[in-house]
Amino acid sequence: MESKGKRMTRQEAADYIGVCSGTLANWASTGRVQIPFYKAGLSKVLYYKSDLDAYIESTRRLQAPPRRKKATE
Repeated sequence: MESKGKRMTRQEAADYIGVCSGTLANWASTGRVQIPFYKAGLSKVLYYKSDLDAYIESTRRLQAPPRRKKATE
């Protein structure tokens, strides 16, 4: 089995992607955002850095070109 890299707690993962830990908890419970997580015991939740990196990459957007101004007569 290949290693998925560094494991992070919910708080560390939230800090890494720039959201509150409560937001990650909500995403996990509602399925609104699909970031894989792993339960370790009754209350500990772990995230792999590689999964967080994949989420960050999936939200990446290219900047749209500037809009052209309409020609005035």
